[in-house]
Amino acid sequence: MGFVPLIVIAAVYGGWWLLLMPLYGWGVFTAMDFVTGLNLDNPDTQTPLKDLFWYRAITLVWFPVQFAVIFGALWWIAATDHLHWFEELKNCR
Repeated sequence: MGFVPLIVIAAVYGGWWLLLMPLYGWGVFTAMDFVTGLNLDNPDTQTPLKDLFWYRAITLVWFPVQFAVIFGALWWIAATDHLHWFEELKNCR
């Protein structure tokens, strides 16, 4: 979910803001791996469903968010003329 605001910023401003997503992905996940370390424990397969509320919530909400972000960004980029020629969808024929 941390990528959603970055995608919105990149779609609105374009240019160098497009680099936010790969930098965030590489930087944050690398830092999280460094801080938390390697987890060798297997998850408990007998976990009751009521204890998995947040896991299920993020899993269920991700598809509508992803759908809205992808198609919203495509619409926004096609409908506006503020981007450079190499960022526009109109020139990708």
